[in-house]
Amino acid sequence: MSTLIIGAGLIGVHIAKEIKERGNEDYLILAHKVDFNYIKKISNTSVSQVIEHDASNSENLSRIIKDHGIQNIIIAAGSLHPAFKKHPGAAILNESRLMLSIFAACNKSKINKVVYISTLGVYGTSSERDEETFPLPVSPYGFTKLYNEQVFESLAKETETTVVVIRSTGTIGPNPEGSGNWMSTGLNNILKLKKNTIPTLSREAEYLDVRDLSSFVIDRIHDKNSPKFDVINLGPGYTAYANEIIAELRELTGQSIKYTEEKFQDHNSVVTLPIKKAKEKYRYSPKYNIKQTLSYISDFYD
Repeated sequence: MSTLIIGAGLIGVHIAKEIKERGNEDYLILAHKVDFNYIKKISNTSVSQVIEHDASNSENLSRIIKDHGIQNIIIAAGSLHPAFKKHPGAAILNESRLMLSIFAACNKSKINKVVYISTLGVYGTSSERDEETFPLPVSPYGFTKLYNEQVFESLAKETETTVVVIRSTGTIGPNPEGSGNWMSTGLNNILKLKKNTIPTLSREAEYLDVRDLSSFVIDRIHDKNSPKFDVINLGPGYTAYANEIIAELRELTGQSIKYTEEKFQDHNSVVTLPIKKAKEKYRYSPKYNIKQTLSYISDFYD
C-alpha cells in the first residue's frame, strides 16, 4: 500500500517518520521545496522517496499517483500564518489551487483514503468547538481551511474515496529551516539559536506534539471502519502556561529567557479544544506533554 504525503514540513516529515518506524508500507513525500538534510535527520527517508515538484498541477499530480501506485494521500501542506499576514489574497489563491489540484487528481484516480490536516482556526467565534458545531471563522487562514474541508467533503460524496479531516491545535516539534507555524518557530529559535528572548508567548495555550498528530494520522490511514467523511478534533487535552514553558526552556538552555505576553489575549482561562470524539471513538491518548516536546526539540539541535 503506497501513501503519498503532500508537504515536507514539520508535519509531513514526521508522518514519514511514523510510517518508517511502523515499517508496514511504502510512502513518498511530495513538495515544491524540500530540505533533504531535515528529512533525512527526522525520518531517514531516502532521496528516492522524495519528489520535489509543484503539486498544484493536477495533470502532473495524476501522473505521480499513477506511476507510483498511490492509494492513500495525506495532505500536510498549505500556507501558514506568515504567508497570510504578508499577503492574504496570494496565500488563499495558492492554497486553493493546491487543494483543487488534489481534488481533480483524486477524481481521475482510485484513491482509497485522503487525510486532510486542517486547524481549530475554522471554529473562529464558535463557542462549543466540537465537531458538530457550525464553524464561524474570522481569519483568512480559518476561512481557507474551512473551504478546503468542503472541497474534500465533496470528494467523499462524489467518489469512492474516504476522507478524514483533522482539526488540530497548534502543532510543535523541530522545524525545518525557515518553516513552521508561529508557535513552533518561536520555541525552535530559543532552543536552536540560544536566544534569550521569545517575542510573544500566549499566557495559556494548547501545544500538540507533532509525534502525537503523526501517530493519529497513520492510525486513520489504517482504519478500515472509517465513515465516508469524518471530522475529528485533535489536541493535547490540556493547556500549558507560559511560565511553565519558560521554566523548562531555562532549564534546557541554561539561560535567563524573557518573553512578552500577547496583549490581545484576555486573562480568562482558555477552554481546551474538545477531543472527546478522538478519545472515545478512536481511542486517542496523547503520549507527550509539553516538557517532553521541548526536550525533543532541544535534542534535535544538540
